[in-house]
Parts: sequence; structure tokens; C-alpha cells
Amino acid sequence: MDLLNFLSKQKVKILLEVFLGSMAGIFSSLFVLLINEHIASLIDQEVISNKNYLMCYLLLVFLYVLFNYLFSNRIIKKSQKKVYDFRNKITAKILDSEYLRFIKHRDKFINCLMQDSKIISEAILYVSQFISSLFVVFICLIYLLYIEYKFFLLLFIIILCALFLYIYSSKFVNRDISLGRKNEDVFLNYLDHSLSGFKELKINQAIYSGIFEKCNDALLNSKIFYTKGLSLLMLNRTFGQVVLNITLIISLTVYPIFVDIPVSKIIIIVFITIYILRPIEGMLNIYPQLVFANISAKNIIELDNLLVESAAKGNEIHINEDVKKIEVKNLRYDYNNTDENEFSLGPLNLTFDSGKIHFIIGGNGSGKSTFVNILVGLIPFQIGELLVNGKSVEDSSSYDYKESFSVVFSDFHLFERIYGVNDTQLKETNHLIQKFKLESKVSVKNGVYSTINLSTGQRKRLALITKILENKDIIVLDEWAADQDPFFKKIFYTEILQKLKEQNKIVIVITHDDQYFHVADRIIEFRDGITSIR
Repeated sequence: MDLLNFLSKQKVKILLEVFLGSMAGIFSSLFVLLINEHIASLIDQEVISNKNYLMCYLLLVFLYVLFNYLFSNRIIKKSQKKVYDFRNKITAKILDSEYLRFIKHRDKFINCLMQDSKIISEAILYVSQFISSLFVVFICLIYLLYIEYKFFLLLFIIILCALFLYIYSSKFVNRDISLGRKNEDVFLNYLDHSLSGFKELKINQAIYSGIFEKCNDALLNSKIFYTKGLSLLMLNRTFGQVVLNITLIISLTVYPIFVDIPVSKIIIIVFITIYILRPIEGMLNIYPQLVFANISAKNIIELDNLLVESAAKGNEIHINEDVKKIEVKNLRYDYNNTDENEFSLGPLNLTFDSGKIHFIIGGNGSGKSTFVNILVGLIPFQIGELLVNGKSVEDSSSYDYKESFSVVFSDFHLFERIYGVNDTQLKETNHLIQKFKLESKVSVKNGVYSTINLSTGQRKRLALITKILENKDIIVLDEWAADQDPFFKKIFYTEILQKLKEQNKIVIVITHDDQYFHVADRIIEFRDGITSIR
């Protein structure tokens, strides 16, 4: 079972909780057995002490309440701690995963963190309750074996047959609910597209219709599979209850015909059978949740294996000096696809020096963005050599290497808080905001921007301010000026870039603004994955 496999891998130890729950079940069962003895004594007209029975009843109730409270309290704390630990662990693994793998499985990562982890945390409670209920049933069956072994054998056979049918049908339940979940993931993927491309969707009827159709299809398929799976699940549950009721009828009508048994024993058997109904019904109610938890555990195990497989190595190269030069020699990268027009980048031989401005130009699909992603360590290069200050970098995913870069991507994300900047550097923020003509739009307090609800061009200015504050040796700007007005575009090329150059940084700018090409010290043109120097 994937759920038990997952819990064991996560070292979820619930032995104490199972013990406490089992003790609560034992005292609950002893309470019922004591009632049986009390009833039997009354039927046989024996001399009994009601005071003694009352003391025993009160003691058993007290012990049951005590152990049940301890069980519930511990299991709630443990389940919440485990969901925190798991989410924290998975978040760390996701952040350490390779860029390309993250982009491919982004929706699965989010769904796992938000949905599967919550279901698993609840499953810890369900597993404990299931085991405790099973313990109560076990005690009652042992008692039946003690007082009437023939009826015990009859009940045991009935339970085994019902259990076999229940497990067999559960395979189809798992299949349908798993398919429902997969279609739910498809729906979330298209929903993400609709939210990210909301502007395009609002002005293009074809996009609107296509997205809506895909969302509807995924929801419909999810509904169909969930309905089939849950309907069969409820049928299983009803079947289990019917079997138990038939057993009760047999104990009252059929069994006494074939077996000579006193009325007092029949009453006890019926009473025990009725009592068994409660924990068994509880297990039947818990089972659907365990089905969902088992599917979530399977998804999490698959995701965990995926993250282990794709985790970035991050071998440190210990750059203990300012980066003065970056070189790429015979660097190649081939896209792993089956298209006829397969694209290859390289071989590339390039040099980037500190105190110089490097422009990267070229048409769409020429390889500019892929090269930048390789250069900053997001995509590992396949063939060739990357050197920093003349020293070879075997693993470009090294955190030490990537920490040398400040990057504003064309599809950048602007964080509300400024990270990795000390108080001295933060004091420069308001000055930069004025320089970037944003003083009437935004301010900074305790390292947090007052707002990021700005135009794309203004948000790019804030992003660049953040990168300047980071004070890294290399700054890469991917089509940064594309969303700026002509006035500020001129400031960017003639003042801001020059200031970065004066700070002896390696400045790399992807641009199409040919009227400012004269600003660059070196222009690298990409065309079909190959470069030429202007």
C-alpha cells in the first residue's frame, strides 16, 4: 500500500498513538463486556452488587475518556507537525530542483504541496483510528470465541468473504479515483493558463473558447471518474453494512435453530454483534479517506523520486575573488526533442570582461535566451568549458557560481521584499527610486516596497533597483528596455549602464535597440545558435 510505504519512508511513528487508541478501545470493549455480564446475572437472577458494578462502570468510562483524549491530542499534534515537516522538505527539494524539470512539472509540484500533503496529514489520524477500531473488533471477536466458538467461526467466515469482495472491488475504486485526480491536474493546468493569460483571453474569442472547452472537458472527465469511483465506494460501504445486519439476523433467527443455546447467550451474542457494528462502520467510513490518501501518497512518492532524480548538484567551486572574466569555450547545447527542426546551440567561444558592456542581439529563436539561461546556471551545458577568472567550472549549477549573477529576465518576477541586502545597502534604495523616477509611485520601508502594482516598465525599474542593490559582479538584463518609454530608455542606455560599467561590473544586455548599439563595448550577434562578434 503506497500510503503505508510513504509513512514508513517519512518515519511517521504512531506506535504510541496506536497504543493509546487501542487502550481506549479496550476500555470501551470492557465496558460492553461488563454490561453483558451484568445482563447475564440479571437474567439468571444471581445476587449482585449494583454498587460494585457502578464503580466498575465509572472506572472504565474514566479510563476510556482519559486514553481517548491522550490519543486525540497526540495524533492531532503529530499530523500537523508532519504536514509542516513534509511541506518544508518538499519546498526545499522543489527550490533545489533543476530549472527545466521545474518548468515541466510546476503544476504537479503546487498540487502536491497544497492538496496531497493536507490529505496525508489527515490520513495519519485515519490510520490510527482505523487500527484502534480494528483492535476493538478483535477483542469482541476473541470474547465471542470464548463464549460461543461456533458462532465465532460463522461470523469469522462471513467477515472474510465480505472482506475479499471489498478488497477486490476496491481496485476499481482506486483506478477511477486516480483517473479523476489526473483530470483534476489537467484542469488546474488550464486554469493556470487562463489566469496567466487573462488579457489575451479577454480579447481573443478563440483563446477564450479553447481554454474554456479544455477546462470543461477536464472537469467533466474528473466528475465522471470521481462519480464512478465514489459510487462504487459507497456501494462497498452499503454492502458491508448489509452483511453485518444479515449477521445480526442470523444470530437471532437462524443460529438458534441449528444450535442449542440458552437465551442469555443469544442476548449476549446479539449485544456483541450490535456493538461490533459501530467500529466496523467507523472503518467503512474511514476507508474512502484512506483511498484518497493512498492516491496522494502515490503522487508524492512519484514526485519525491522525480525531485531526487532532478535535484541540482550545486557542487561548490568557491569563488573567493571578484569575477573579472567569464569565458565559454566550445560550448554546445542540444534540445532533446523529436521535432524535425531540432535546434542546437553552439559551439560557442565567447568572453565577457569586467568594466565592459556586452550587447547580445539576434532574432527570436536565435538562441539568446537559452545561452543566458546556461550562462547564469539555470540550464546545465552539455559540451564545452565554462571558466571564471581562468578557472574551469565543472558544474554551472553551483550556488557559489550562480551567486555572482544579478539577473532581470524578460519574464521577470518582482518580489515585494528586497532579499539578501544589508541595512547599509538598503539606505541607497530611496536614492535609486528617485533616480529611476519612481518617487511618486513607490517607497521602501524595512526592505519592503509599498506597492508593486505598477506598469510593466515601472516594475522592471524596481526589479533593476533590487539587482543594483545586490551589488553582484555580473548583471544580466534580458530585453529590459523593451517596456520603457523613450525618455527613460535613453537614461538607461546612457547613464545607468555607464554607471554599472564604472563600478567594474560585467554588464550583459539582451537588446533590439539598434540606435543604442554604440553604447556597447562588444556586440554578440546570435543567428541559428551560432554567434558572431561585431
